[in-house]
Amino acid sequence: MKTSCNIKNLLFELPPQSQHGRQEKAFTLIELLVVISIIALLIAILLPVLKSAKAAALQSVCLSNIRGVGISLSVYADDYGRALPITYIASDGEHWVYPLVGGKYMDIAGMSCPSLPVGDGGAALTDEKLLWYLTYGMGAQYNPNWSINLNDSWNPAKSELLLDSIHLAPPVWVEALVGLAGPTQYFLLSKRFDPTFDLRVDMRHHGAANILFMDMHASAGKEETQVTQFFQYPEYGLGSLRDFYAINQYQN
Repeated sequence: MKTSCNIKNLLFELPPQSQHGRQEKAFTLIELLVVISIIALLIAILLPVLKSAKAAALQSVCLSNIRGVGISLSVYADDYGRALPITYIASDGEHWVYPLVGGKYMDIAGMSCPSLPVGDGGAALTDEKLLWYLTYGMGAQYNPNWSINLNDSWNPAKSELLLDSIHLAPPVWVEALVGLAGPTQYFLLSKRFDPTFDLRVDMRHHGAANILFMDMHASAGKEETQVTQFFQYPEYGLGSLRDFYAINQYQN
């Protein structure tokens, strides 16, 4: 009995650490700083990778969109003797998007590059006039009042039709109605090399612009990409995009 009491007393007299097990040791300040530094380093490594992946995804969506517009233009051309809508009718302000949307060849959705914001104008975006600043630029011509006939191209695979475009100085009303402040897309890209021109081919996809050609294939092109100087006249040959258009280098 005495031995039993002694054991009982010993159990109750054990130090707290022995009764409740080993106490956990807290992180020191140095250890916390090391963990924070490692997390910061991982973020610094991953952010550029994620940004690059997002840019690549947007370029892919843009390429899909411009191909979709090409399909609509091709269907329209089949209905009108291979003629495309007139690029721009100065007398009434209409342009090539109007016949596509009005004739139900294509919906407004999908006619823009997602890499350049399309604004938050809500219902106002259903107005085709606002697509002056919300769509790809139709190029190939020195006079936009003409209609392009696809049968006239001597090298359709090298004759650019639609390109990623940018308007560096849109009117102030664009911000109020479309919800865009600063540069926008634009429906027209006349062939006129002028480094000061506000309407430019926009190399927004890692130094490249998505281009739809007259054979309706689409691909990314750079400043040195070769295109026809005059799509109707083979004697003028080919030249680079920078020979015929103002170029805007856009960094993602």
